[in-house]
Amino acid sequence: MNNLKSYLIPLFILVAVGCEDKKENNSSDFIEVITSNVNEGDYLYNFVTAGEITNDGGSSWHIKYHNLDTGTGYKMPNISLNNNVLLHIDTSSDFESISKSPSLNSFQPEGGRMQYGGKNAALSYDMTIHKVGVSSAIYLIYETITNKVFKLVFDNYDGGVLIFRFSELSN
Repeated sequence: MNNLKSYLIPLFILVAVGCEDKKENNSSDFIEVITSNVNEGDYLYNFVTAGEITNDGGSSWHIKYHNLDTGTGYKMPNISLNNNVLLHIDTSSDFESISKSPSLNSFQPEGGRMQYGGKNAALSYDMTIHKVGVSSAIYLIYETITNKVFKLVFDNYDGGVLIFRFSELSN
């Protein structure tokens, strides 16, 4: 079964990326990302280049998907933002309805809000059913180097693989 997954996931990624139509600043257009399995190593992504970062010596990534040691002997999947990214969280809108950036002064450092155990954690663990769930919040990301704003939503977590969508917003 694992061998089948290892063939199907890359095939699905190839089809999804090959069929992707990128149009700027339209709220119905987005890029869907399927990460590698977090248990095989960290996954770094850059929103501006719309690509995974494989050899990062510094700050070219914006979002990091990795396992976090919780101090209890267990590691949990976690989302972190780079220091050159500011965050605004919208819990009352849906992904498709957001078409413009909020005012830039509403963005703040991530400060643990979207990390595991944070107030607006992107990924959480339900101990009653032993399952990782994804938040329905929309994370608005302000990239301070290029001054670009992106909306981001996490769609699914399954067996260490995370699926998220993002789109650039107009200021």
